[in-house]
Amino acid sequence: MDLLLDTICNMFGIFIFVAILLAVVSKQRVAMVVRELESREQQSASSDAVETLRGEIESLRRDKQGRDDSRALTLSKRVDEAADQRRRVRAILDERRLQLARYRDQTIPGDERLRTLKASLSLYQQEVVRLQESIRETAKLGEVTVRTPRSRKLENRIPVQVVIDRDRVYILNPWWENTKDTHPCDIWTHWHEKDVDAAGSAYVIHKCVRGGAVHIERHVLLRADGGLKADDPVALRSEQVWKDFLDWLDPDRYLVSIKVTPTGHGAFGSVRNAVVSRGVSYQVYSIQLDPLYHDEIVEGTPTGQ
Repeated sequence: MDLLLDTICNMFGIFIFVAILLAVVSKQRVAMVVRELESREQQSASSDAVETLRGEIESLRRDKQGRDDSRALTLSKRVDEAADQRRRVRAILDERRLQLARYRDQTIPGDERLRTLKASLSLYQQEVVRLQESIRETAKLGEVTVRTPRSRKLENRIPVQVVIDRDRVYILNPWWENTKDTHPCDIWTHWHEKDVDAAGSAYVIHKCVRGGAVHIERHVLLRADGGLKADDPVALRSEQVWKDFLDWLDPDRYLVSIKVTPTGHGAFGSVRNAVVSRGVSYQVYSIQLDPLYHDEIVEGTPTGQ
């Protein structure tokens, strides 16, 4: 009986030990599973956090890139504006330098400026004297008895041609150089080269007999730098060539034929008064230059005033 009880007790002890052992092992296994689950949950949570962080980092990176691009664009615009402003300032500076150079060139030292003013004063005084003389001469011209401009035929008078253009009087032929023995062909074809461009002028002698028939066709080019200034009677009277021309005119032998262009009317009065004061008859014609002056010398009785 005792042996049976020992065996039964041992069996119950084994059952109890096995049960305790299974409980302990199960408890450890449960702890391991719990720890594994917790680890997996932590890893999952860490992955989500990492993805979230990565998204935030990417968003921050895009925001930064946008801000950098905007700032770069703003800086580029500012650089362009600064370059334009620099060019404008440089242009203004260059203009100011040119103005300063001009002002420096125009600036005259005191002594030189004084000499310039003295020279100008002398010229002004001469001009005043000339104008006063002109006034006196003009007053004298008002006292000249001018014949009534009535046309009449004048026999045995030789026409002497002068042209008034651009307020200058041109003497076509140097009459004062001729003598009584000079052939008429030479008289009208010998040009006064101070007033006539001989190279650009021409003539055709159809017939020319001393004391008889005369027919000469002339085409005259006036010199651009020739002629005598005739709109000022005082200046005209002071010209030696004009004095020689007037002194040579014989009122009983010559007639002055005055040809006036549209630009020469301002000088006609001075020329006419000078001729009339000499007692010489005259005739007046309006002409056009193309640019040559054309006329024909034909025998006959001239008409004068």
